[in-house]
Amino acid sequence: MAKKSLQWRNEFGVNVLSSARSFLGFCTALGIEEKLSDIAETNIYRLYLNVGCFIPFKKDKLGSQCIIFRTKLHRKNSARSLDMKRYLVFWVEKCLYELNNPRMTFVFDSTDATYASMDIEQITFIIELFSSYYPWALGHVIVYNMPWILKTVWGGIQALIPAEGTDRFKFCNGNEIFAYIDHDCLPDFMGGSIPVPFRELTLEEIDAIPIDPEIVCYRFRPGERVIKRAESRICSTPAITKFYRDNFGLFRNGSRRVNGHEAMSIFLCRPEENLEFKKVGNVQTASFEITSCSPDGRPIVFKVKVNCLQGYTVKPFCGVLENGASMVVNVSKEMAYPVTNQDKLLVQAVVTDQLPSGQLVSEFWQKLKPDNIFQKKLRCCLANEYGLVTEETTYPPRSMTGLVGGQHTPAIRESTSELEKKVAELSARYRAQQIFNSVICFLLILNFAITFHSKMCNGIGSPRWYC
Repeated sequence: MAKKSLQWRNEFGVNVLSSARSFLGFCTALGIEEKLSDIAETNIYRLYLNVGCFIPFKKDKLGSQCIIFRTKLHRKNSARSLDMKRYLVFWVEKCLYELNNPRMTFVFDSTDATYASMDIEQITFIIELFSSYYPWALGHVIVYNMPWILKTVWGGIQALIPAEGTDRFKFCNGNEIFAYIDHDCLPDFMGGSIPVPFRELTLEEIDAIPIDPEIVCYRFRPGERVIKRAESRICSTPAITKFYRDNFGLFRNGSRRVNGHEAMSIFLCRPEENLEFKKVGNVQTASFEITSCSPDGRPIVFKVKVNCLQGYTVKPFCGVLENGASMVVNVSKEMAYPVTNQDKLLVQAVVTDQLPSGQLVSEFWQKLKPDNIFQKKLRCCLANEYGLVTEETTYPPRSMTGLVGGQHTPAIRESTSELEKKVAELSARYRAQQIFNSVICFLLILNFAITFHSKMCNGIGSPRWYC
């Protein structure tokens, strides 16, 4: 069981998110090859943060961290299935290990949900995720305002849930949810008192999410391009950024201490995350700007390190900056060693009262304590001919093996297939029923109009002009 869990964590890339990174020694001892794939804030699908479909929130009455899933905002998307799973695991790891929550409660807000929101693959993944890899971490699963059209699917989903987990599912409507979560810990769209920064999306915007490409580039004339991003339709706002930064520590673009504790930034890097390399002659080149912004006004000493020494040249690789001053650092790599998405730059800095110079800079770093060093990582990526980061670079393909800890049992696979067929059949019937109801309503209105017309024309007195 331990080997299976470590194998899954290694293949899915969750080791770098938490202190579980220390378990990699066990991976080596058990003969598991370490992989470099990782799930982090820099490579999750950002559109999910802006939609507000999957929202970490306050705690329930038992102290479990709540994750609110707005069912009506979800659409099944095979092309983004892996991204959704990675996004889910990112928040599970962050809530459990970084925010030190012992348990998690999933709240499925099914208000106004339809068959189009059903995604059996993701539901199966969540069930197996907590039953196999986080069995201690699940508090309750609260299903809120489930419409009658989805209750027909519940029987099939229930068959996938382990027997010992069925008592954790709670169904409630309206104010019944206050029995599990306080009014002051719920968002306003569920009857709570806390406003959320996410915009209410239209049905057209929701339906466009699965088919809207992440980057579309049209070239009209040489050197001219038009870029359209899915984020332009559902974009981030300062309020959304503040929500994630203040409550969960995301979007803190400044540096952090080496020991992992959050601290005020003493320098900024532009770009902040991805360093784009372009092919110029026989080399691949990129540059970034580092700016000193120490809160006490003292100068900083910085240096730049790379995790792959072959072919890289960094000029200058170290230096001194007065408060408010900036410096451009040029990075190049020989064509014989292509830039990959595993290449990273580590920028380290420390405030100082005495300015070292020349060879004294390298000696200066040897005398420092690690707790006084601030650092920031930049991910290297190769830009395409249009000057855009390619999708393969920004979102590297991941192996689909190990997503749910090996293979599904034949029974679960068969049940999932049958459920998907039933959902598709019920969805088709629901659409046909809507059309039938519309036709019936039209005929009733037409019948009423004809009856009214006949009575008015056959009544006492002279005929009306419309008879």
